[in-house]
Amino acid sequence: MFRITAAIALFALTSCAGPIAYLGAGAAVGAWAYDQNTDDAGLVVLPYQPESVFAAAEAVARRRGQEVVAVRGSMRIECTVDKADVIMQVMMVPDRRDVAQLKVRARELLRDRSDIAADIAASIESELD
Repeated sequence: MFRITAAIALFALTSCAGPIAYLGAGAAVGAWAYDQNTDDAGLVVLPYQPESVFAAAEAVARRRGQEVVAVRGSMRIECTVDKADVIMQVMMVPDRRDVAQLKVRARELLRDRSDIAADIAASIESELD
């Protein structure tokens, strides 16, 4: 009986290496995805009312993007720019009606395109000036 239990334990230990490797790979991919999704290249705080920032973002999206979907209620704009999916979100700063936060994210397939996000954010900022 001891030999059977030892054989089962030995088999279980050697078969654990596969799931542990998968868990390690999954953790690495999760850390990479978190790092990619927390890029602040397109994050800008602007000294303008949120409605003005949303109007400027919509104008830039309609000029540079394709398939533009603007939702005024949530102040969110989605479009495609240079084969990248772009999401622009205008957020209000608590207790400040004259300041808005603009977040622009761009992703092409699985690749983060912070260069496009930063360029669009700069275009929106110059549209307000």
